[in-house]
This record gives sequence, structure tokens and C-alpha cells, in this order.
Amino acid sequence: MTASSILDDATLSRFHVKTAAFGTAGQFCDGYILGIIAPALPVFARTHQVSPVMAGLLGASALVGLFLGSLVFGWLTDRIGRRRMFVFDLLAFVLLSLAQLAVTDALWLLILRFLLGVAVGADYSIAPTLVAEFAPRRYRAALLAAGPAMWTIGYVLAFSVGAAMAGTGTARGGGCSPPAPSRRPRCCSCASPPRSHLAGSSAMGAPTKRWPSCANT
Repeated sequence: MTASSILDDATLSRFHVKTAAFGTAGQFCDGYILGIIAPALPVFARTHQVSPVMAGLLGASALVGLFLGSLVFGWLTDRIGRRRMFVFDLLAFVLLSLAQLAVTDALWLLILRFLLGVAVGADYSIAPTLVAEFAPRRYRAALLAAGPAMWTIGYVLAFSVGAAMAGTGTARGGGCSPPAPSRRPRCCSCASPPRSHLAGSSAMGAPTKRWPSCANT
């Protein structure tokens, strides 16, 4: 009996559940980190100068970092060890996320978002393989499927948090859509009077009907 067969035929234990919980928690963070920039960027742009080009870079920086992180840390994890790299990766999530609270301009946010993307890319290559390595064969598919499900929950939660930050619903674009124009009131200052009110001629002695003021409407 080989070591791989022992792992495959093992009964589900607390260790397996704990490993899957940590792995899926990492993917929950992945979804939240990638999703939060969409509702948070317009809120950030209200108090900081963000050009259209910079806005595009901020939105794409995490994805660029994700691509590079998955390439580099997949190779590095095989040499250092998944458990140690997984702890370092979650620590990077916490520190880089907290560092965003202290940003003073868009450039610093761009750097932090890129580094967060690298951490997300590292987790893409660490968490699923960590769960699959120890999960029993009978429960492996279910434990692995929990990862994408938690990613989706994190992504949706990011937009819910963004809507709360903006103080409005997601249907209004995260609080950045301008308010819908109200119907123009019918008063002298904002609408032209009908031609019937201008038809009277004071020269012929016919009184001209006075157009109602805004206070009377």
C-alpha cells in the first residue's frame, strides 16, 4: 500500500475539513479582492484625482498581477512547500489590504492593487492543489467545488460592501450615477408660457394674463 493510496482511501476527518476550510477561505478572499475595485474606484475618485487612463490601470492591475503571480508562485511553491507559502500568501492579503487605507494618491493604490493581484495569483496555484493533495478520493470533488463557490460569494459580497460604502443600491452603479432629472415644474422661471398668454395686446386695451409664479405652483 502506497502513501497516495492511503490518502485516497482515508476517511473524512477534521484535518481534511480544516484544510478545505482554509483553502476555500483563500478563494473567498480572491473573489472579494478582485471584485471590490469596481464599486470602490468611483468612491475613491471623488476625493482623489484619477484620470481615465489611471482608472483603467487600477481596474486591470490586479489581473496583471494575477497572471504573473500564478506563473511565478506555482513554480516557487513546489520548491518551498504549499503550507508555508499558503500562510505567507494569506498574510500578504491582510497586510496589503490594510495598506490601502493609507493611500494618498492613485499611484500608490495602483502598486498595492498589482501586489494584491500577485497574491491572488499565488493563491490560485496553492489553495486548490493543497486541498486536492490531502482530500480523500471520495470527497475530493465536493471539497474542490467549494472553492469556486466561495470565490463567487466573495465577489458578490464585494459589490454589496461597495454599495454600502456608496450609500446607494447597486442599480445606480455603486452610487456614481447622477440623479435622474426631475420633471420640469411649470413656472415662469423654468418654462416658457403658452402662446395663449402672449396673445393679448396691451396696446388694444386688452389685459395680458399674468403667468403664475413659482410660489403659486
